[in-house]
Amino acid sequence: MRAAAAILVAVLLTAPSWARAQVPAAEDVLRPVAELVIEAMQETLREDGKAAERSLTRAAAFHPRVADVDVVRGMVRLHLGLRAQARRDLPERGRWAAYRAMAEAGERGGLGRARSVLARAAEVDGADAASLFLAALAFADAKQPDRADALLARAVKRASGALDDALGPAPAQGLAEAVQVALRGLVPDDEATVRAAEVLIAAGHRGVGLGLLRRLPTSKQWRLRALVARLDALRAVAPEAARVAAQALLEVDAAHPAARLALAELAVAEGDLADARRQLEGVTFTEGTARSRAGRVRARLALADKEGQAAFRAAKEAVLADPKSHEARALLARSLLMTGSVEQAAEVAEDLLRKAPTEVDPFGLLADVRTAQGRTRQVQALELRSQGFRRERAKQAALRASVEEVLDAVRSAEGGLGVAGLSGLRARDPRLGLPIDLALARAAAPGVARVARDRVLAACAPHFGALLTRSGVSAETAATVSLYGQPQALAVPLSATDPFRCRPGALRVGDSPRRGHR
Repeated sequence: MRAAAAILVAVLLTAPSWARAQVPAAEDVLRPVAELVIEAMQETLREDGKAAERSLTRAAAFHPRVADVDVVRGMVRLHLGLRAQARRDLPERGRWAAYRAMAEAGERGGLGRARSVLARAAEVDGADAASLFLAALAFADAKQPDRADALLARAVKRASGALDDALGPAPAQGLAEAVQVALRGLVPDDEATVRAAEVLIAAGHRGVGLGLLRRLPTSKQWRLRALVARLDALRAVAPEAARVAAQALLEVDAAHPAARLALAELAVAEGDLADARRQLEGVTFTEGTARSRAGRVRARLALADKEGQAAFRAAKEAVLADPKSHEARALLARSLLMTGSVEQAAEVAEDLLRKAPTEVDPFGLLADVRTAQGRTRQVQALELRSQGFRRERAKQAALRASVEEVLDAVRSAEGGLGVAGLSGLRARDPRLGLPIDLALARAAAPGVARVARDRVLAACAPHFGALLTRSGVSAETAATVSLYGQPQALAVPLSATDPFRCRPGALRVGDSPRRGHR
């Protein structure tokens, strides 16, 4: 079946025009195949393995290079934790060796086989950064420091930068690479890159997605979509980088709704309500998530102006556009309070508390509702819990800010400022040393680079096995917080791969550099 389908597509691609008139045009066959590959990627990142397998089976029937679809299938299975099945589809050599090693590592005795796969891959002159990085850790873990150092030196030079996900790869990185290879020849390269990045960013894999968008497309259509995707990746995690991304988007399209909305959100966060109003003036949104975000901004502006009815209309639209948004529901309750609908506000606030949101303080909202109801005996306890909630959230925000400061410093250093100032930044917080050490290993003077490589190996080699079996979103770290009185590990989204990936375990948000995670 597959061979016959490949022959059919080959005929479609090479037949003379009079013959092609009798059958569907090649692009009419290949475009749906490309869509099926992209759908499989989306379904995988939604953890819907059965749907992804169906999409790939359909794609393989007409794909001109069935081996490329098989590699995508292997990456799908690896991402979903089906390592034994992934082994059958992932080659041992070439750019897929790192991911074949991951598939091996999940089985009995697999760590030894993974070491062998990586050692063989590293022998090739053009070995990729991911295979070289993992091979370096394997040799360091096996007490062969000179071999490990030589491999790490090759890995950091081969990587696109210190924040390249290849320097500690996760299955999503391999999936993105495999999808791009499978789309080659089916759609233009710019489209393949941007659409893969959009899927990754939408699923939370910001670091991998931003890596794909490091070089912007040349065509205006795909350049514009790339800029929107970059903005989507940054707006929730790196405000200043998001501002730069929004301005870059406005240079291409001076009235682009995504840029205006992002700048309005930044203005509200900074308390510049006049600028937020200006950014949203005359801008309409049709997509659900954007409509909800815009509604939330407008609701905040109306609440600040004491315009209860306008706040209610905006908050209601935000909830209808995105019923899962806890922020939209909290704003709806606030608007109901302002319009005198106290009991309705109480229903919304109580329901929000039952859902135990992590991004919205339900205790402060409910304290205001109870005050309006005259039930003042509960208010003090709710206010105390609100203080605790906001204190923990502030620590979490401070953790992300400190991480993003380091990530931004590394980007700036590699963007032309040089790595001279990175050592001082590292001394401030050794927990965040990994991306700095990788940058120093890439670009510092030989002696400094060697010391940096030694630190990378010392930090990561003991966790070689854990890095081979890691899963989930790479561009986030875990923080232990106590929003509701009990410790819970929450994901802290970041703009690049987790700098704590060589320090397993959730980081307590109040930890100092000298307590744990050294």
